[in-house]
Amino acid sequence: MSSPQSSISLPPRHDTFLKIFTKHQLHPNPKPAYLKPGSISVAHQTGVITGGNAGIGLESGRLLLSLGLSQLILAARSPSKGQEAAAALQKQYPKAKIDVWQLDLNSYDSIREFARKCAALPRLDIAILSAGIMNVGYKTSPVTGREEMLQVNYLSTALLAILLLPTLKREKPSGANTPGRLTLVASGAALIAEFSEGNGTPLHPPFDKQGERWNMSAAKKRYDLSKSMVLMLGYTLSKMIKPDETVINIVDPSFTPGTSFFHNLPLLIKIFAYPLAMLLGTSTNSAGWRYVDAAVARGKESHGSFLSDWEINPYGKQFMDRLWNETVNELDFPEVREAMESIREK
Repeated sequence: MSSPQSSISLPPRHDTFLKIFTKHQLHPNPKPAYLKPGSISVAHQTGVITGGNAGIGLESGRLLLSLGLSQLILAARSPSKGQEAAAALQKQYPKAKIDVWQLDLNSYDSIREFARKCAALPRLDIAILSAGIMNVGYKTSPVTGREEMLQVNYLSTALLAILLLPTLKREKPSGANTPGRLTLVASGAALIAEFSEGNGTPLHPPFDKQGERWNMSAAKKRYDLSKSMVLMLGYTLSKMIKPDETVINIVDPSFTPGTSFFHNLPLLIKIFAYPLAMLLGTSTNSAGWRYVDAAVARGKESHGSFLSDWEINPYGKQFMDRLWNETVNELDFPEVREAMESIREK
């Protein structure tokens, strides 16, 4: 595989959402030839997937098990639903160790406890932070009071990513010298997100306000922007840790029907959107392979980069430093400070 340029070094693109959608859904790049049975092994490794009890997260877990993953931890808000998913996987892969750990991304305490459990593992090799939401109506987190898409898709994902990095960076047993892998999940729509709140100081408060008009268009804009923040998060973290220690990248699963993304849509929109999704959508299996490509197959050349339609895509750095500084202030926990010191150690 050649070594392409990183996302941040590529010239910017000025595509519309329609152009991106048409290219990715009607004329997608082919699945890379290196993603074939027997070409990749994750034997003896341990992986964590958030949002792993359904949809693309569950499918990527199944694919990792097919590649020999020894231990899979499915992070789920509902333990009962997680156990159902785990039981089906266990039947298919009886030799693997499959666990379900409760994780509520609306709760900082839940995230901190989850990270502590991960730190107690003998090893952690792969983390795919797949959980995310799309709300049509305006909702706030019942715990933090933040607008829920900002909370779950960005702030909570940032907290978990930071807290997992020292564990992923840790030297593996048995002399294994492969770096840890952290893959964040964004969206192709993040490339065209409008950051109209960027003129505010600080940046975060405007996101928590419902505003005079909150409709589907406003909700879609907020979702796109929360995923654009994930791109900035991935790049910022990648500058703090060497790819020899942990490879950090961001992946776009593409427009995929049958996922939780569609659950909160109004019934009328679902009726119209379903035929379009079935006609143009990416299969859950293909989307799962995109996760696996980013989290396992791609090398150090993908560090800090955004993988969309099987290739590295550019993205901008506007507001990145301000966003990071405010994020660290929001996530002012002792574990975060310790994690930041740990990943910066040479």
